[in-house]
Amino acid sequence: MAQIKSLYTGSKHTVISFSGIGNTLQGTNLEFYNLKNNGYNVIWVLDQSKSWFNNIDHKEIIKHIKTENVYTLGNSMGAFNATIFASLYNIKKVLGFAPQFSVDPSIVPWEKRWIAHISKIKKIKYKQMNFVPWTDYTFISGHKGYETKHMDLIPNNNNINKLVTYGAHDVATKFKESDNLYNIINSYFIEDKKIEQSYIDSLFT
Repeated sequence: MAQIKSLYTGSKHTVISFSGIGNTLQGTNLEFYNLKNNGYNVIWVLDQSKSWFNNIDHKEIIKHIKTENVYTLGNSMGAFNATIFASLYNIKKVLGFAPQFSVDPSIVPWEKRWIAHISKIKKIKYKQMNFVPWTDYTFISGHKGYETKHMDLIPNNNNINKLVTYGAHDVATKFKESDNLYNIINSYFIEDKKIEQSYIDSLFT
């Protein structure tokens, strides 16, 4: 089950923000809340049952879309959900922070961090990230713990940009604390620029 909230500003750009488990990146249950101040129409999707898209009806999200330029965004579980939705609808770009390639124990048996939530999913329909050739993807991950193990499972396709930087699962929080989070988002979505590894590295020097 998902809770969906939308804000239409008249922009030609729409960002669908998928929540992570904690929903607290912005200090609110609407993750990436300040998108509303950055020139976007915003659709916030809260995966309340923490299902990794398995309990979300993508058709309910589509009802809120009013523009052609649509992007998806997410942190942690939200990055997984943003990627899955892009395989079900025509999304221009996906930006994911601290992504999980999968939480299915048959694919990532070493991933135990969210096992309490995973065990409650009756049927895992979306076992791993799915990618389509008409969407551009950028994933930004920390270098510690299991973060790079998930990044290594994401394919090295021409339309997928994988960036690893200092930190662990809190990489988006670090960008927020340094006032760089929305610079990254806007550069990729509105300015249509490729996010370079050198740029990400420079934010921590």
